Amino acid sequence: MIIGSFQTKTKDENSKNFQCTNCGGHSINIKVYSTFFNLGFPLFPTGKKVELSCNDCKKINPIQYKASDIQKIDSIKSDTNHPFYLFIFPAFFGILFFYSLVNKISRESNTRDTEINVVRTPKSEAELVLDKEMESYQQHYNDLLYASSILPEHPAAEYLLTYFQDNLHGNDKLVEAEADSFDNSVILVCYMPNMTHSTDKAKKELVEKTTKLLKNKFNYENFYLAFYGYDVNLYAIKCKDSVQTSQNYLSTDTEKLMYEFYREKEKGNPNN
Repeated sequence: MIIGSFQTKTKDENSKNFQCTNCGGHSINIKVYSTFFNLGFPLFPTGKKVELSCNDCKKINPIQYKASDIQKIDSIKSDTNHPFYLFIFPAFFGILFFYSLVNKISRESNTRDTEINVVRTPKSEAELVLDKEMESYQQHYNDLLYASSILPEHPAAEYLLTYFQDNLHGNDKLVEAEADSFDNSVILVCYMPNMTHSTDKAKKELVEKTTKLLKNKFNYENFYLAFYGYDVNLYAIKCKDSVQTSQNYLSTDTEKLMYEFYREKEKGNPNN
C-alpha cells in the first residue's frame, strides 16, 4: 500500500506574460500540480504547486517574482481545478456524515423524555482579559503583515530590503518587508519567493544572516523574524533565541509566537 503525499500535473501550458531573468526570453512553460494525500487511493487534495521554466534556456523558476508576477501566478493557481477524483473520498465521507447526523437527530427526537443540560463554566475575569489582550496583539501583527511592501517605512525593513536586492540574485531577493521596534527589540516580516523550495538549512542560514545584519546595523538584541513565501505561507520564524523552519509551512499556532513582541512592547519589559 502506497502511503504519503503525492502530486499530479493538472496544467501544462506556455505563457508570454513573464520574462526569463537568465536569457531575457518570454517563452515560459507553466506547470500546475495538485498535491494530495494517498492511502492506497487518493484521500483528499492538500494544495497546488506551480513550476515555471524557460523554454529557451531551460532555467527553472526563471522570473524575479515581483508583486505583479506573484499576482499572475496566484491567478493561474486559482483558475486551475483539482481533478474530480481527488474529491471522491471527501464526498463519500460528507454523505456518510450527513446520513449519520440525520439518524442522530431522528433518534433524539424520539427520546426527548430524557434531557441533558450542558452547563458551561463561564470564563474568569482574568481569562477574559487575556483573550482581549491576545486579540489586540493579533491585530497589531496583522496590521504589520499587511503593511509589508516594496517600499517599507521602517529603517530596519528598508535596510534589509535594499541589502538583499543588492547582494542576492534571482529568487533569493526579498519582495516585500516591514518592521516595527522598541528599545532593543525588533519585529520583521518578509516575503521571499524562494522560501517554498529552499531547504531547512537555507532557511536557517537566512534567519541567521538577517539577525546578524540587523544586530550590526541597529544594535538590536531581541529578534522576532517571520519569512513568508509567495504563497503567503509561513516558512521560517525566529522569536528571540527560538528558530523554527519547515519544508512545507508552519502552522498558525507557531505564527502566534510573534505576538509576544507586542506583549513586551505594551509591558515595556522585553527581557522577561
